[in-house]
Amino acid sequence: MSEEIWHENIYMTEFGGPSDINKSAYDGKVLDYQDIFFALPLRLPEDKRWIEVEYKGKTVEGLVNDIGPHNIKDKDYVLGEARPLSEEQYRTKIKAQNGHIPRNPAGLDCSPAAMDALGVKGPIDTRSVKGVRWRFKDQEVA
Repeated sequence: MSEEIWHENIYMTEFGGPSDINKSAYDGKVLDYQDIFFALPLRLPEDKRWIEVEYKGKTVEGLVNDIGPHNIKDKDYVLGEARPLSEEQYRTKIKAQNGHIPRNPAGLDCSPAAMDALGVKGPIDTRSVKGVRWRFKDQEVA
């Protein structure tokens, strides 16, 4: 198990359902909403794309296969111990790096399959949760 830091109390949103077709920012393939995958606001090297996410006692692991939410270069958060830029951007209603004012303070996005694995109820493409924690996993787990 990795000794990476846990990013605590993160707001996570869902994307990539059947009505929200997305292509991976890494390989350009269409993301299958039935797969577990995540998005973090920074392009990551190949050996840093596997993460572990916990929510209310449940854990899921998966590949970071997209970039977002809201920002694309939030290095201090993703690779450090800072809070997501989106939290302040949402609170103060300023534009994120994608040019839009965030509609939520999300620092992590996930697929519908990841929400399901974490036990989050509700219609696909509508779910979001507060209080998620995540960290990088050792690549050989993938």
